[in-house]
Amino acid sequence: MKNYILLICAILLLTLFACNNSQVSSSLSTSEEISWAYDFVIVNNTAYELTGEKVDKASKGEKFGEVKRNIVDMDVEANLVEMDFDSNALDIGTKLYLYKEDGNRILFEKHGEFFVAVKRSHD
Repeated sequence: MKNYILLICAILLLTLFACNNSQVSSSLSTSEEISWAYDFVIVNNTAYELTGEKVDKASKGEKFGEVKRNIVDMDVEANLVEMDFDSNALDIGTKLYLYKEDGNRILFEKHGEFFVAVKRSHD
């Protein structure tokens, strides 16, 4: 009788452990998101990494566009295609400017200030 009770307890423990383990792994697979390594905006099919580097208004060149989509919440979509003027960090409507000082950088405007975004090489 003692062995029978131990066997039932062991089966119950294994069942509980197996159920709990499958719930954890299924929740990981359904809520797992793709995360980008850095904040960016895409211009001419090129990613520009956003920086916290402020520049004077005098460095601002011509406005050439603005952010059309913020794709931060779309990163779980398997068929997401990143397009020009997409960003994972900037609000829709954020203005983008040429940077007079450097052709490999652009500027974005946030709260009336201008910040640098650096062209990323292909990783």
